[in-house]
Amino acid sequence: MGQLSIFTVEDRYAAISKCGDPLEKLDKVIPWEEFRPLLNNALKKEH
Repeated sequence: MGQLSIFTVEDRYAAISKCGDPLEKLDKVIPWEEFRPLLNNALKKEH
């Protein structure tokens, strides 16, 4: 199987979206920016 083209990937994403992608639904209801400070702190590397 060869490498997927950008159009093939876009077509697959469109088909998933059309079927009701649960990640798109979550993205609409989760306030992601509220988690940014917590994640930034958690991901800081301590030296």
